Amino acid sequence: MAGLQRLELLLDISDEYFKNQTLWHFYLAALLCTTPELRKLKLGFCRDWEDIAHVFAPVAKTVHLPHLQDLELQHIRCDGAALYSFLFRHHGMTRFSLTNLQVTGSTSFAQILGALGDTFEHLTFFECCQIAQNDFRLEFETLGIVTWNETWAPHGDPQADKDLLNSFVSVRKPDKYTVRVEQWEGVQSRIKLFREDLRLSSKSCESDIPPGSIHGDYMWLP
Repeated sequence: MAGLQRLELLLDISDEYFKNQTLWHFYLAALLCTTPELRKLKLGFCRDWEDIAHVFAPVAKTVHLPHLQDLELQHIRCDGAALYSFLFRHHGMTRFSLTNLQVTGSTSFAQILGALGDTFEHLTFFECCQIAQNDFRLEFETLGIVTWNETWAPHGDPQADKDLLNSFVSVRKPDKYTVRVEQWEGVQSRIKLFREDLRLSSKSCESDIPPGSIHGDYMWLP
């Protein structure tokens, strides 16, 4: 494991192999501590949202990956201060992605965003999607990503390909739960704008779709 440079883990902590959770809460942290050469880490959980914080806490407290460049965290519930501490041991990252994050405690996600914008000068990509603070959804009022679909009207005349009337673009309204920035946009300054745009809503972080849906098990609808 000492020479490992890329690791992707998706953990189901309700699995029967992990019945005695008090014994394995520290195993993930112990595993990650054996990978000092890691460049890319993708860490995700599924099910038992409430127990994830107990598993992530030792990771946040003890793990230091000095060469980490690319970090993806998915479906994680954690104390805001613990996440803050973990991130700032890895301020040399170039890519950072958060999906389905539940931040608890007094350290807010807005504080984390502000610190990212001020300190993470090497970031070339940042994305966060469906972030909650103490069980309530966080929204980006004006800077959520805009998606669109492009379709082409059927026709048989090759010359008609040049006719703009035969192309259609369907633009959706901004996704207030997702923001993304890439290098050409100025990552640090953009993250600071995300922080200013962030608002705590009155909506619960519970999924808007039933478990087992074809769209996945956890999704917020506009």
